[in-house]
Amino acid sequence: MAPVVAKKLQSGFRKEGLSTFNPQELLKNLPGYRTAEEERSDIGQALDESLVKLLQDNRGHSISNKAETWQKNSAGHCHHC
Repeated sequence: MAPVVAKKLQSGFRKEGLSTFNPQELLKNLPGYRTAEEERSDIGQALDESLVKLLQDNRGHSISNKAETWQKNSAGHCHHC
């Protein structure tokens, strides 16, 4: 089949809501469907928010301060129990 004819046929089918097998075209019509890009964006935003919270929670604490606090809190406790 000539490429021009194939394009015209595909265009006509697409116009009527029919297309060659393309899972993304089918999936995007489902309620609540999200593209991979939208999913990545949400994951990135969640990571950003978690990092900001971690940094805010640890503001003013150095690593050595954290280690000292942990040692004080765990003194006399069995770590294997």
